[in-house]
Amino acid sequence: MSLMKSLCLSTMTVVLLAVSAGRAVAEPQSVRHGSNTNRAAEAALAIGPRDTLSSQQQTTLVALLSDESPEVRWNAAETLGKAGTKEKTVIEGLIHALRDSEPRVVATAAQALGKLGAETSVEPLIETLSNSDARIRWVSTLALGEIGRPAAPAVPALIKALGTDRDEMVRATSCKALGQIGTAARSAKEALQQAAMKDKPTVRGPALTALAAIGVDTPEAMQLILDGFNDRNSIVRIGAIAAVVKLGSKGIVALPQLVETLSANDPIVRLYSADALGSMGSAAQEAIPALLDNVHHQHSGVRFKSTFAVVNICRSIQEEGPAGADAVPFLLEALYSDTPGIVVAAEAALGAIGPDAFGAVEDLKGLTRHDVALVRIRATQALAAIAPEAIQSQPIDPQVRAGSH
Repeated sequence: MSLMKSLCLSTMTVVLLAVSAGRAVAEPQSVRHGSNTNRAAEAALAIGPRDTLSSQQQTTLVALLSDESPEVRWNAAETLGKAGTKEKTVIEGLIHALRDSEPRVVATAAQALGKLGAETSVEPLIETLSNSDARIRWVSTLALGEIGRPAAPAVPALIKALGTDRDEMVRATSCKALGQIGTAARSAKEALQQAAMKDKPTVRGPALTALAAIGVDTPEAMQLILDGFNDRNSIVRIGAIAAVVKLGSKGIVALPQLVETLSANDPIVRLYSADALGSMGSAAQEAIPALLDNVHHQHSGVRFKSTFAVVNICRSIQEEGPAGADAVPFLLEALYSDTPGIVVAAEAALGAIGPDAFGAVEDLKGLTRHDVALVRIRATQALAAIAPEAIQSQPIDPQVRAGSH
């Protein structure tokens, strides 16, 4: 804001008009002569941040990456990153900015290159991993992670950073980057296992997640992930939960641990557990009672994720049809939720199971008198699918009968 106050109003007006009209401001005075930094600052601030940039605006901003003012260079790099422009000249300008003398400019350029997914920036970003500024190093690791699999050439450098960097944030973001690179980073297995066992909690959690993300599912790695659920630190436990999600169907081995973490003191751990269980579908039917206990948790995120998880599990059971009969006892518990959306989802699942859900008939009869019309309708539909004779003698109001067809 202090920079804005120092700007000349008349000059700012000229630049604003020029940019909004789409006219070229290709080479501001400060770039040529270094005599009017204010005008260059105005150009950067006037142009950005925007979702899209014209070629003229891109030219202006790339030129401003070489301005004498660090504030101007930083604004230019930030605006180019936010605009998402992947033109060759933009990428080259941002790569050049990685050699800037101002750490904030270098970090912003690295971040922008990551957002742009610039594959040609992988080698220059690798070089920044040896920068003396820790912030530049960890922003660069994040950028490499955002580039993803094409950043595979950075794996050796990221493994080195994980094992030797003195800054724990750099080590943690190195884990994340290796995980985002995926199976192309499998050579990081040993380094990640060591980090998961011996490093600080802020690194151990991401290391567990990365192990699963790179496709390592050896007994040793799986045990490390399961052990992570028992860690006293929430970051490690969340890392273990995230690893289970990355494992897909193989993560079902952690079902007991996920159910147990629904009782964790930290609501964020509960939230992540509920989310993971919801992603497992019908395989997590045994978790329905524990999830129902969290539907009214004081933390809104826990309430939302728990409700969503129960509904998603019920829908998954519904898709299985009669094959989902083993879930009937858990669906019966869901019928007594005071959240109508959960009740409706459980009714639909029972109806899809059909006659094998006969044990729910009396409970469903009671729901035909529920205060919520949709609950009454779905109860009637479920009864018709499970035991048609049960609704013939059942007094049902006209609204429900109309909705059941």
